[in-house]
Amino acid sequence: MQLHQPQLLIAVDCGTSSIEEIAELQASGVDVIVVDHHEPKVERPGCIALVNPKAGAPNEFTSLCSVGLVFKLAHGLRNQLRA
Repeated sequence: MQLHQPQLLIAVDCGTSSIEEIAELQASGVDVIVVDHHEPKVERPGCIALVNPKAGAPNEFTSLCSVGLVFKLAHGLRNQLRA
């Protein structure tokens, strides 16, 4: 059986501060999406998407935990795919 390398990693509740780890994954051809609610450091990871309400301008979602962010992400994707 031949093993295949994943093409996408979705990190939930971690990853906002994982600069080096995400860079290594991307160097090996893996895209990374980070869904996290932890306080970001000054440097941001080089992922294809960072879903973290604390990583940008103040907004109404900063009190959500990661499961709430995943729900909002899934809801937004569903709405986009239906359009």
